[in-house]
Amino acid sequence: MSQAMGLISCNNRSGLLRAITRSRPMAAVPFGARYRMLDFMLSCMVNAGIRKVGIVSPYNYRPLLDHLGSGKEWSLDRKSDGLFIMPGSPEGLRVGLSHFPLRDLRQNLEFLRRGVKRDVVCSEADFIANIDVSRLLAYHRNCDFDVTLVGKSMGSEEETWESMLHLDMTAEQGLVGWGDKKGLEHDPSMVYLGMLVIKCELLDEIVASSPFVENMDMFEFLADNKRHIRMGVFEHTGFYRKISSIESYFRSNMDLLEPSVHTELFNTDNPILTKIKDTPPTKYRTTASVSNCLIASGCLIDGTVSGSVISRGVRIEEGAHVRDCVIMQRSQIGKNARLENVILDKHVIVNDNVILKGDPGEPVVIGKNAVV
Repeated sequence: MSQAMGLISCNNRSGLLRAITRSRPMAAVPFGARYRMLDFMLSCMVNAGIRKVGIVSPYNYRPLLDHLGSGKEWSLDRKSDGLFIMPGSPEGLRVGLSHFPLRDLRQNLEFLRRGVKRDVVCSEADFIANIDVSRLLAYHRNCDFDVTLVGKSMGSEEETWESMLHLDMTAEQGLVGWGDKKGLEHDPSMVYLGMLVIKCELLDEIVASSPFVENMDMFEFLADNKRHIRMGVFEHTGFYRKISSIESYFRSNMDLLEPSVHTELFNTDNPILTKIKDTPPTKYRTTASVSNCLIASGCLIDGTVSGSVISRGVRIEEGAHVRDCVIMQRSQIGKNARLENVILDKHVIVNDNVILKGDPGEPVVIGKNAVV
């Protein structure tokens, strides 16, 4: 068992995905036909042997509780350690960019101090990746860092993401700071991915002793004290997508249709775990035509579907054409309907002969339980 605990902050900005995050936090947003976004970071921690994980919940936490339950699917329904759902304060929802509001940790100090571990793996829940946390912890301990950030060298397209911290790196000194890309003195090509490891003793000291804890983010404290804290960067070289808009959410789902991306992200040696539902296999009737799709179980397909991600229990009637769409659980698409570049939330009904057409950069979004 790992001498580390996990801490996932779900108390971050909501509303970035418009209707999709109107009634749920970002961490509970469905992704990839059968998963929630939280599943990726939670699974990475569990695969590294971490058996104590705290989830800092936002005010609209009901979907999280429904999905996580007792933590059985992640082997966290335990007599010692296990899964902890911890309250996040509404004041922690800062207008500006934040990563780990210290206020949220202050009111959960008991979690840090009960069954003391050596390190804490802290992660946000608004990105998709399969990070080898075992290697991360080994690197952190071998280098004897107080704090190790997970970073990635990004291409020109990803460097434009405004919600990401760019790391200030030098060959001689390593990590010397972070901030907006334009404000850094050195090469800004590496960005912080939303995960770090910090020594448990140091995190306890930061939260318990800082006089400005009610208004500070952890990164603000680290920036003020970086001369006294040994910090390093662990580079993740695999697939990574930050979800910060409808366009990035849509594109990330479409990425899963690439075999190389799907194989890397859903690595059998580091599996992504999720809530199990006992549903029958999807049924394809004689009029169905399906190509290049990711389709979960329990669906009934009579129409034509291409380049789409389809969740459990979806019904697509005869004559319907669904192209380049993300369709969430138990939605129904009527006869001769045509959908292209569309995101349907759960339990949406699209009537017969309806036409919905968006653009890959601006897909049409239909909220939960809507009738079109």
